[in-house]
Amino acid sequence: VGMGVKISIIDKRAHHRLCAWGIAAPGPTRIVVDSSSVLADVLIKVKNAAGRGKISLLSITAHGFGRQDAKGRMHGGFGVEFCKDTINLKTVRQFRKLRGMFDSKALGIELVGCAAAGNHRLTTAQGKSVAAFGWRMCKELAGHTLTGVKASTDMQDLDLKRYSYVTRVHGIPTSKTNTCADPGKWEGQVWIFAPNGMVRKV
Repeated sequence: VGMGVKISIIDKRAHHRLCAWGIAAPGPTRIVVDSSSVLADVLIKVKNAAGRGKISLLSITAHGFGRQDAKGRMHGGFGVEFCKDTINLKTVRQFRKLRGMFDSKALGIELVGCAAAGNHRLTTAQGKSVAAFGWRMCKELAGHTLTGVKASTDMQDLDLKRYSYVTRVHGIPTSKTNTCADPGKWEGQVWIFAPNGMVRKV
């Protein structure tokens, strides 16, 4: 990660706060989105947060879409539940607005979501054969933004933690508690998709 601005975005449907933020409120570099947020508007916020500088890392935490196979097992790789638009093969080209804004071509974006890079074919309970497109989506995201994209082909654990802090009401210390989402370590196999189309294991 370079010396530029690190920007974190979390979709409320995953949680409303990342543990890494502590009790800090969302701001220019900590963006919260939900089902009513428009992807194009959020990308403008990202550009504004970077200002005239570069982005060292854009971290997106959101649920990955999945499909069930004939045995009821869930498989990811069918897009990311992010903003109203979601991230899929049709919307990923919108990230071209961030093209050239990253410190490094090696790694500038991470998609923290279940099997965002999923790449497999499954048969549904209805007998229909469907193919995940997460792998291709991540490759296209890297190509559009000219930076490496980090994502996993496996399901991810998101731990909810409670934390306590002290605030003051009329000068009197008052203890409060809140919850936050902690993605922790990556689960399963993680990959980095380079802008030139190369893919390597992490």
